[in-house]
Amino acid sequence: MLSLAPSELEITDTADHAIEVLSASGIEDITILARRGPLQGAFTNPELLEMGELERGDVEVVGAELEELSAVALGEADKTRRRNVEIIQDYAARPKTGKPITVRFRFLASPVELLGDADGHVRVVKINAIVARDDGSLAAHGTSTFEEIPAQLVFRSIGYTGQPVARIPFDERRGPIRNESGRVIDADGTHQVGEYVSGWSKRGPSGAIGTNKKDSQDTVDKIIEDATAGRLNDPDADDIEAMIATHCANAVTWEGWQAINAIETAAGEALTPGRPRVKLTEWDTLREAAKRALTDQARR
Repeated sequence: MLSLAPSELEITDTADHAIEVLSASGIEDITILARRGPLQGAFTNPELLEMGELERGDVEVVGAELEELSAVALGEADKTRRRNVEIIQDYAARPKTGKPITVRFRFLASPVELLGDADGHVRVVKINAIVARDDGSLAAHGTSTFEEIPAQLVFRSIGYTGQPVARIPFDERRGPIRNESGRVIDADGTHQVGEYVSGWSKRGPSGAIGTNKKDSQDTVDKIIEDATAGRLNDPDADDIEAMIATHCANAVTWEGWQAINAIETAAGEALTPGRPRVKLTEWDTLREAAKRALTDQARR
């Protein structure tokens, strides 16, 4: 997002106020620090490939570990990770083309300290070089050789761990809700009737929006399968309506969502050809659009 050109941002569903700030950005140098090597990266192939197609950004790779990847390690990796290594190796061999922004992947570098000025602004990221363990694996095992990288803005991206929910089976070691293909299960593998999960709480922190769409569809397929087989609870419809009215005063119905979607997509089409939508970014505006849909439905 920090390296996208205004022309690349204007055709997305990014909020207008964010596009204004990003378009006026003076950022010239972005460094992505990774404690391990490209083989351990959790990014998807499409995410990584997009970095090589930036209108105003050159990609640079720092890290001799690219030459140290063993055939054994590559052979044991899945298809996605092997392809990631190929993409990174291609970036490492690319010459810079003089674009105004450099996006630098720096592997085997562990941040240890942020240094700032008297006004509390960050000015330096202190890093420690990383070496391989005796068994060849890569981890945050420092060399005590430190380096300081000038910085004015720092984002932390160190993974995601789910939080347990009362009475819902939880995998304490891995972080997601305990499940089998989206069906929530207990420690014995028994499906908890009526309980399902999708997204990162289902599979752990990996993948992008497209991954979540497929993941959600897989879970919905299991719900439909269980409903057809009579394995779901059979609640009273009036009880559900009462529960929503009591606990979810601002619940948005399917009709409400359709109304919001129609407003956003129409605004996008009117502003920029090909823009998917202009998002409503205030809760009150979203809720008002959804309520109007219910009012219109009642009148009909």
